[in-house]
Amino acid sequence: MQPKIIDYNFNSLKIKGLCVNDTILINRRLETTAERECVIAEELGHYHLNCGNILDLQDTAKRKEELKAKRWAYRTLVSLQSLISAYDSGIQSRFELAEYLNVTEVFLQEAVDYYRIKYGIYLEENEYIICFEPLYIARRL
Repeated sequence: MQPKIIDYNFNSLKIKGLCVNDTILINRRLETTAERECVIAEELGHYHLNCGNILDLQDTAKRKEELKAKRWAYRTLVSLQSLISAYDSGIQSRFELAEYLNVTEVFLQEAVDYYRIKYGIYLEENEYIICFEPLYIARRL
């Protein structure tokens, strides 16, 4: 079962999204569809991982839950396979890559940073090499 996604008028842009039980509330004031997709993905991470109430990020355990949801979103929207598909489609710049994946450039960079921490400077994936610093994808010969 997937949660309902509802546009909601939050008082400010400080809260971009909120997952409450089986409903995800998304701030109507988000400026781009890419930002909206990133927020929805993170809130879906909260939904699927049952993170609970983590509004107080001063608590270390709650910050860890927030990070779990973000990582879920990174793996979903900026998967290794999607990076390879972008390369195969001729995408060459970060701007083009973010647009191709329908994510913000900030979200893309955070995802790349996550992969760099997880895998190191590069990863061999099937017949591809994905370098995370700087971001570069190449087909092995």
